[in-house]
Amino acid sequence: MRYFIKINLYLFIALLFFSKESFSTESNIIQSLVGDITVNKTKAFQGEKIKSGDEISTAKNSRVVILYADEVYQLRENTTFILPSEVKKESVSNLVTGSVLAAFVPGRTRQMKISNTTISIRGTGIYARLDSSGVHYCLCYGKSELSSHDHTVTLDTTSKFHKDLIVLNDGTIRTPRLFGERKFDHTSQENIQLEKLLGRPTPFGGGYRDLIAIFENKKL
Repeated sequence: MRYFIKINLYLFIALLFFSKESFSTESNIIQSLVGDITVNKTKAFQGEKIKSGDEISTAKNSRVVILYADEVYQLRENTTFILPSEVKKESVSNLVTGSVLAAFVPGRTRQMKISNTTISIRGTGIYARLDSSGVHYCLCYGKSELSSHDHTVTLDTTSKFHKDLIVLNDGTIRTPRLFGERKFDHTSQENIQLEKLLGRPTPFGGGYRDLIAIFENKKL
């Protein structure tokens, strides 16, 4: 009985938490920003309209959330990111430097280029970071394909959320070592909030993962 009451209490807290969050009905805008942000090398402001092919950059201690079509991108500090160009049939975005957390609409194929790596995305939440050691990639939920030179790896989260790989500078794709290479710098709660900005339900199915995400303090 106590267990039943406890679970229902957690569910009630979760409903209260999510009901306080609103989502934006606008698209192709800078939804929020902190610090110094530029669009095509010109200082940006909250609510600014953006378009395909725009180059968005963040300075140190800066962050920006971009709503683009049915997608949402959160760029971390010291990042340069080029939005997909709708002129090109393949519609490829480009993470030039830094890191991005993103969510993509189901049913639409997107590609993201990061150094020597191409990510094929299908209704997926991802985190990617480029540094001197290579590309650090996490499939937070959904399905995606990671390609580098003649290596291709297909990932899905049917059995487990948050699957990560590293693509080394020579093109080798492998699981990162537990210490030193793993980048514990995003959370399930951030994934949930990005989806909420577009009015979409939690990507984790409304189950135990959502409850854990509310109370988790450490990075995944």
